Amino acid sequence: MIGTQPRPTDPLVLVRDAFDPAPVHGLPYLANIIPVLMRRQAQLWLQFRVSSAMDILTMLAQASVFFFVGRAIGGGSWSAATAGFLAVGIVTNTFLQEALSGPYRSIANAYWSVRLESLLLSPCPLIVNVIGDVLWILVNAVLSGIFLAAIGAAFGARLSANPGELLLALGVLMLGTVAVLGIGLVSASMFMLINAKGFNDPISWFVGVLQGLAAGAYFPPSELPGPLYAVARCLPQTYTIDAIRRLLLHDETPRLAQVGTLSPIASDLLIVTGMTAVALVLGVISFRIGLRKARRDGGLSRWS
Repeated sequence: MIGTQPRPTDPLVLVRDAFDPAPVHGLPYLANIIPVLMRRQAQLWLQFRVSSAMDILTMLAQASVFFFVGRAIGGGSWSAATAGFLAVGIVTNTFLQEALSGPYRSIANAYWSVRLESLLLSPCPLIVNVIGDVLWILVNAVLSGIFLAAIGAAFGARLSANPGELLLALGVLMLGTVAVLGIGLVSASMFMLINAKGFNDPISWFVGVLQGLAAGAYFPPSELPGPLYAVARCLPQTYTIDAIRRLLLHDETPRLAQVGTLSPIASDLLIVTGMTAVALVLGVISFRIGLRKARRDGGLSRWS
């Protein structure tokens, strides 16, 4: 009939539209679908709670080693300030590490559990499923952070922040987590772009090594050799950890950057904001390119 739109002939589109023709974009849709994805992850976590508890215990044991080693090396110089420096760095690094590895783990787990095909048939965009998985991972990171903070307090860590500084530190942590999430999306795209399907990829491996070594989680970046210090200043993790330490501990280590006449905290915050915008754009673009390639060559199907 004249004026009617041709019906789609792609079988995947026909199946998708038959089951859920609802629009899949906009904030209302996200507000509905994200809690559903989070609830699914919570159910899985409760189903395998022994493994989840063992993961937390392993992480706590590793963190305790850092405190014991730090106190042994520090000897008589060990103090509440030293314990606080290490505690804030470890807790912040936990969130940032989960944001970095979360997107790739979401794709890899769905692929190897033969669930990815159904996600691709779903009207829900794959990137929304990934974000839902990462949000649940960050919820677990909150629990881990609480336990890690308790270990730090047991070793003498004390905060010197008022309520306003605590809220600002939380905002900096959220901003830094989003920045690292952008890098995580680039990492996840490697699953599709270079067929890195062995639960490891070059992006998260390289950035993760630099994050643990140079971002300041365990010692001030100013103590690094010149070339490594220059690399550290290219990571959003470095500025995030530095700003949170200055807010919570009133840390007076050498500043990382000078932006006009801004304070060290304001300079860190401005730089992290810029890095967040760049990282998110790069992450979304690389993820879309990878998804387009995988749909073209069947790289996301276990049966192709």
